[in-house]
Amino acid sequence: MLFYGIEYRWNLTDERTPFDIFIAKGVRTGIQLAAFWERGMVTDSSSELFKDGLNSYGIGARLILSGVIIRLDYANGSEGATSQLFITYPWSMFSVDNPG
Repeated sequence: MLFYGIEYRWNLTDERTPFDIFIAKGVRTGIQLAAFWERGMVTDSSSELFKDGLNSYGIGARLILSGVIIRLDYANGSEGATSQLFITYPWSMFSVDNPG
């Protein structure tokens, strides 16, 4: 298996704005737009790894809150188009809560 990709993110805001709505309370730290391209290959033999592969490209939006990242992506590729919603990145929660 081999996967690689590139993503470019535009920071629309970079702030620490508190919010308190009916179902959530915290700090909004950023809104981002993203463009990405990815390529992946899977084979039983490493000698055939670079012969075939699938590409995808797309756009996305990220809302960065205290402890949670909400991400919505739309991608188009070799197997068609789809959208996906991600809520939180477990491995990045500490960097969101305690930025640099």
